[in-house]
Amino acid sequence: MASGPLLLLVGVLLLLAAGGFWVIRLHQEQAELPLPVGLPVGQNHHTVGEFHYVLSDYLDQKKQLRDKQHAEEHALRIERLRHHEQFTQHQTELAAEQARDQAAWEDNKEAIAQWLAQQQQADAALNPAPPSPPAPPDFQEGSLTPARRRKAIFQQLTAAPEALAA
Repeated sequence: MASGPLLLLVGVLLLLAAGGFWVIRLHQEQAELPLPVGLPVGQNHHTVGEFHYVLSDYLDQKKQLRDKQHAEEHALRIERLRHHEQFTQHQTELAAEQARDQAAWEDNKEAIAQWLAQQQQADAALNPAPPSPPAPPDFQEGSLTPARRRKAIFQQLTAAPEALAA
């Protein structure tokens, strides 16, 4: 009976020794790791404390760079938002200006039409148009087809040459 607990105790001690050996080996491997990019190279054998110091310094630099990039992206977003607001304001101003121009055109359209009518009346009073000759009796009211018109014109021309002179 005593051999069972004793064997268990020996097994646990062996496991602890193997675990300790594994932990020591892990620290040795970490000490032999090369330095992170951007840090001075040349001494690859550091103690665990030195490695943690170098690693924390590297991670701090990386965090600062990331924070700087985030700040630049944020500033860029703010700038884009400002440009968008300026563009929207400019579009609103253009729409208001076009609405004012359209309203002014609508207000002045009637005045322009009256002015043009007055100018046409003044031109007509100064330069009266000659009276138009009366239409021949056969062509009034558009009663004849083109073939009958030609026939009527031919009859008028051949029937009475003296009537044409009058």
